[in-house]
Amino acid sequence: MARLVVDMAEVLTPQEAANMLGVGIATFWRRLRAGRLHPIRVSGRTFVLRAEVLLAVARERNAQLRPTGG
Repeated sequence: MARLVVDMAEVLTPQEAANMLGVGIATFWRRLRAGRLHPIRVSGRTFVLRAEVLLAVARERNAQLRPTGG
């Protein structure tokens, strides 16, 4: 079986990710279930990549800055 080695400085707990996204923990889990974030599961614990959360934050900020048509 192949082993995946992950630098723990590069992953976030659900609570850390929710804080970075500026959402509550329930909203974080909804986004995870909807496929907007991709979990890494290790020994029954869930993590997400820090880079993926930063990308999601940037996408949300860009969406807020886009002018609406009119």
